[in-house]
Amino acid sequence: LVLITIFFFGFSEQVQIGPWVAGTAALGLYTAAYVAEAIRSGVSAVGQGQIDAALALGFTYRDTIARIILPQAIRTVIPPLGNLMIAMTKNSAIIGAAALGIKDLLKEARIVQARTFSAGAFVWSAVGYLIITVGMTILVRYLEKRLVIRR
Repeated sequence: LVLITIFFFGFSEQVQIGPWVAGTAALGLYTAAYVAEAIRSGVSAVGQGQIDAALALGFTYRDTIARIILPQAIRTVIPPLGNLMIAMTKNSAIIGAAALGIKDLLKEARIVQARTFSAGAFVWSAVGYLIITVGMTILVRYLEKRLVIRR
């Protein structure tokens, strides 16, 4: 919420950005830090011996990263990236709740509730988020099983 406020209200005097751009940039910047840490931990999970062996075989450092380290790191990083993807979906409701006024699932439920005075819109909004997150969970589990390291 702080990043959204900074992007929308703080930068509005210097740069004209709309609410959608401000919300997307704030959510992207917030999530980028977690994605970078997940990838860094995946790369560091690959042993130093792998790098040394590839360099000893004549691979360049770039080829070592692209062909040896990253394929192994991707397998390690899938679960945390899946969790981040699900968290980002749920965090997108903050954009609609902020002063930006961007219409998302929760914002639309609030509009329907204000017109009908029925809480059913929130129930269906929750069902919508549940369907999205369960779908992402199934996708992440499939990728985990497909790319599992067999030892």
